[in-house]
This record gives sequence, C-alpha cells and structure tokens, in this order.
Amino acid sequence: MVSSPGPATAFSPLAKKVEVVAGAWMHNYAAYPWMVLAPALAFAGGILVLVLSSSNRAGLAFIFSFTSLAGVIPTAGFAMFFFVIAAPMAA
Repeated sequence: MVSSPGPATAFSPLAKKVEVVAGAWMHNYAAYPWMVLAPALAFAGGILVLVLSSSNRAGLAFIFSFTSLAGVIPTAGFAMFFFVIAAPMAA
C-alpha cells in the first residue's frame, strides 16, 4: 500500500493507492514466521481427515475437519492483514 486517506476524512476503500509487488502476499509470513502455523494446521488437518475417514474413524475425522478449517481461515487473514485491517488505520 502506497497511501491511504487521512484519519480525519471519511474512509473509502477506493481512496487507497496500492502497487503491485512480487511476493507481497507472502510478506507477513516472512516477517512473522509463527504465522506459518496456520497453513500447516490446515494441511495437516486435511490430511488427517482423509486418513481417518478411510480408516472408519468418523468422529476423529470430524474433529480434524474443524482443525483444518481453523487453519484455513487465519491463513487468509494473515495473508491479507495489512490490506484488510491495518490499512484503514494507517495515516
């Protein structure tokens, strides 16, 4: 993000100015390595769902399907954090 409207003005997403940067979606993961836990949780949960479902462990598969979703949602949030949440607060 290059600029954002001032804090004293009415906020409009159309007033932001952004530029295309290669690898920008992965910037937060490089700056905060602990955020990699969210996509790892999503993948591990998905794999465990497949393994447990094929071995007729439906209860555990259901629990790990929630675990997989609990990793997918923060993954999107971490990747887009600056654009969605922090940008309106920037001066």
